[in-house]
Amino acid sequence: MRNRHNQGLIAKVLAAVALSLLLPSTQTFHSLHSAHAHGGDIRLRNDVTQGACELYDVLVRGTRRTPHRRHDEEITFEQTGRLRLLVLPTAEARPKVASRVWMMQLDDPVITSYTRGGQPVADVPHPKMVGLPPRSVQLHVGEIDAENADAVAVGGSRVQRAAMLLALDFAHWPDQIIEPSAEWQTPSKRSELEGAWSHRYAELVGARAERQAVGSFEFKGKLAGEFDGVADIKSARGEWRWRVSRRSLESVDSRVVLEYGPPAERRELEFEVSLKIAERQRLRGEELAESAGQIQPLSDMARDALQLGDDESKDKLKAYIKDHPDSLWLPVAKDILDRAELEDRTISELSDGQLVEMLVALVRRWQGVAHRNEVEKLEPIRSTYREIAESNGNALLNLTRSDESNIRAMAGFAIAFGREPKFGDRVIELTRDPEAAVRAWATYGLAERREPKADGTLLIALLGDDDRNVRIRACMAAEVCAKPDDPKHTALLRTLLKLIDDDDHEQVQVRAANAVSRVAVKADLATLIEAEANCDMPPARRLLEATIRGLGGEPKDPLDD
Repeated sequence: MRNRHNQGLIAKVLAAVALSLLLPSTQTFHSLHSAHAHGGDIRLRNDVTQGACELYDVLVRGTRRTPHRRHDEEITFEQTGRLRLLVLPTAEARPKVASRVWMMQLDDPVITSYTRGGQPVADVPHPKMVGLPPRSVQLHVGEIDAENADAVAVGGSRVQRAAMLLALDFAHWPDQIIEPSAEWQTPSKRSELEGAWSHRYAELVGARAERQAVGSFEFKGKLAGEFDGVADIKSARGEWRWRVSRRSLESVDSRVVLEYGPPAERRELEFEVSLKIAERQRLRGEELAESAGQIQPLSDMARDALQLGDDESKDKLKAYIKDHPDSLWLPVAKDILDRAELEDRTISELSDGQLVEMLVALVRRWQGVAHRNEVEKLEPIRSTYREIAESNGNALLNLTRSDESNIRAMAGFAIAFGREPKFGDRVIELTRDPEAAVRAWATYGLAERREPKADGTLLIALLGDDDRNVRIRACMAAEVCAKPDDPKHTALLRTLLKLIDDDDHEQVQVRAANAVSRVAVKADLATLIEAEANCDMPPARRLLEATIRGLGGEPKDPLDD
């Protein structure tokens, strides 16, 4: 009862801390892992980084001794067992010292020293707890079962607990990190994030089984080297289900990914499953020898069925399903066959649910190809988008009015590939959507369709958007949509040049310089030469120099080649 009462009081005080804890932590763990992987030094720059380093030391680097200083206090402990307990912020927490109140319990930790003002202190709060600072340990030591818990989260709000679990997730799987983008720092996104993690925590943790649920889901599998894929995927929702499903690909029983994975994303997981099966077989060799006769053929058949999609490939997969009714990988084979046959259907036959599923797959494919800069592979995806827009135009228009921002974003981009003017009008409307992701994809759509109605006024407005991704896409749209005879031509050019000088993101600056090379005309030479002389960003400056020379001018003070 005391625990629940304290949590309620603390939650009100600490609601604002959750995001300040979550957002920096993802970046911090990423940088910590990169530094460690390359042998670099980890420097303590601020409270968040210091707390992350301490947690990282225990979880990833396996450091045996970790000191902590807080003003005139110092604690040093030695790890003799695996991590058992992580306690989230308590009443000691404030935004500026949030990371200082992370607590770690070890199976058999040995506190080697505890001093205050340089003098030894004998009254250690609890022989199995190390707190940051110690007073936080005293607050909760009588309210948790420290002897038997695999993991317990007490104190702070539910959002904070979920935030810390996410931070730990990033620490243990640094290759799964998704960096927080600027759009998450807007008030609406902060509210959405807080709500999402509150909902996530409520789903994960039951009122009577908090310890067991958190321990099972977030700790037991990670720290013991095992993962209960079925239970964990069943308990997850939304983005967590996607993340957990991907993580389950590493387990031996990868079929659970397809049995319990998220419906909208499962098609994207199938091929990864088959590849992981083959990869494990190669890496583990003798351990999976008894299944070797099934694994590699299934991987090959999956690749052929999904990439070729011909009748022969699908017939082989059907034969495998018929001949191996007891195969561990039977669900994998069936779902891959469903995927191959789904892609054979006429796109116009898709229901709204199937249409959304296809949009998810196309967006993920588009993002992957664009990220790898494989420009030549975008054209087949564009062709699919055009077919969808032509045969499902009205359905897409309806989806652009969905209450779900991600559906509006995907549908808004897809509708841009339709030829009718009404599609372009709707894309322009979506560039004013309250959600940044929708505006960004709609602006991307303007660039893809080379929208003739995207005039200087609209482009200037988009270039001034608060969201970095919108500004990047606006630069892309300006490259192909801007017209020299537009009354706003000069204003548009100066807006792009201002982005080169003032924007906080290098990607925006370089994109703006690219856009200038397409937008500028000979009459703009004087403006360009002045801008180039004052530009202190080498990549953008070189682009400006090339633009000036291409227009027959000469830079004032060119960079050395």
